[in-house]
Amino acid sequence: MDKGLRQTVKRVRLDERCRRQQVDEGHFPDLASVPAEAITLTCPALMAAETLICCVPDRRKAQAVRRTLEEAIAPECPVSLVRTHSRASLYLDLESASLMDIPVERTQ
Repeated sequence: MDKGLRQTVKRVRLDERCRRQQVDEGHFPDLASVPAEAITLTCPALMAAETLICCVPDRRKAQAVRRTLEEAIAPECPVSLVRTHSRASLYLDLESASLMDIPVERTQ
């Protein structure tokens, strides 16, 4: 591929933590069933979208949410790039926002 062209997707190796998440979320019956590799959107492809709507449920995502919103925008935390998109919205539940120091209004 010409280095001047941007890739839309790329193949990535899934570490055990990522593979375990696939099992925990019910996508696969056990770790052995989870592929070792996957295809993902590249950052340029994601950022090319006119609007980004990010829905993040569950406590297991709390650390990623905290990193996304509080750490520097950097390759070590690729999702932090979402903060630079002019039409990005992030929707959290109480569990995924649990590590953030923000006031929360609870409703029944």
